[in-house]
Amino acid sequence: MNETEKYLNTHYQRADRIMLPVLWVLFVISLGLSAWHDTLR
Repeated sequence: MNETEKYLNTHYQRADRIMLPVLWVLFVISLGLSAWHDTLR
C-alpha cells in the first residue's frame, strides 16, 4: 500500500466517523418531524 492509499484510507475512516452521528441526528429529526405532523402511523 503506497502513501496515497494510506492517506485515503485514513481520510475515509475520518469521514465515516463524522457521517455516522450526522445520519443518526437526521434520523431522529425526521422521526420528530413525522410525529409533529402526525404522519407516523
